[in-house]
Amino acid sequence: MINDHPFQQVYFNNFISHEPGYLKNNYELEYWGCSVKQGIDHLLTTDSNPIIKINCLTNGLIERQVLLLPVDDRKRIQFADFEEADYFVSHLKNDPYANVFSNADYSITTLNSDILNIYKLEKDPAKQLKICEKLIVSAKNAKANDFNDIGTDYIIGSSFYKLGKDDSAIFYLQKVLPHDLSYVQAEKGLGHAYLDKQNYDSAEVYYKKVLEHTPDDADVINNLGVLYLNTKKYQLAIDEFNKGIALTHGNAVAYSNLGRSYYAAGQYNTALENFKKEFTLDSRNKSDYPVIGACWQMLGKKDSANKYQAMAK
Repeated sequence: MINDHPFQQVYFNNFISHEPGYLKNNYELEYWGCSVKQGIDHLLTTDSNPIIKINCLTNGLIERQVLLLPVDDRKRIQFADFEEADYFVSHLKNDPYANVFSNADYSITTLNSDILNIYKLEKDPAKQLKICEKLIVSAKNAKANDFNDIGTDYIIGSSFYKLGKDDSAIFYLQKVLPHDLSYVQAEKGLGHAYLDKQNYDSAEVYYKKVLEHTPDDADVINNLGVLYLNTKKYQLAIDEFNKGIALTHGNAVAYSNLGRSYYAAGQYNTALENFKKEFTLDSRNKSDYPVIGACWQMLGKKDSANKYQAMAK
């Protein structure tokens, strides 16, 4: 036990096998995630990026460990969704995410079993979809071992959503909520899936539930704006897009959406101001040229209107 310090909580005496991997495969060794702080320290030392995005099964675990860091290091660590994260941190037995990877970039081992693994995540979209397919199989296997594990339902549902299978995503994500009504990620996933299906009423219900728990979720606020734009509630759309821009200091997509909302509301000069901000950040979105041309047309500027209509072709 002394030799395993500071991870003596995973100690098993010699009446239990210490064969490689045996304890990890049969017992929940690192349930409280005490080794995660050491893993984060490793990333801070070896990854020079100013922001390091991390994912694990429970974001609260990362957040608690980050509080132990010096202030400057705290600013570098962010919890992110699986597809956006740089690393996945695994410390639990039968972790469905960990089962889809082959080699860890960093491990902590005691008694011949890994108690912590950190995996560098794939950024290629096609490879991410393959990982989602593997995740569904892995999570279903984990579910067979623990039928009451609602976390696996969330993993399966969110993976189906990323694969574009909204009905399957909704089926599994809804199974999470009766057990944990505050499972914000499941509510968020349901909002996304219903928005894709153009079931705007249901999407709005779940997005508002998310915002009750996390009122500064810029992703949900932006999608709520899209929902209102699609349902012709233009002032509500404008309000939501402005909230999102205030939280994120603006991005090209947000300004594009805001420009379209102002155009639909008949505020053509304000629409053009937001399109200008969009193109300052990213000048590649030609799909907005017809809308810009229409703004100029409504303002009586035919030359500018014709210019943008021609550029759109």
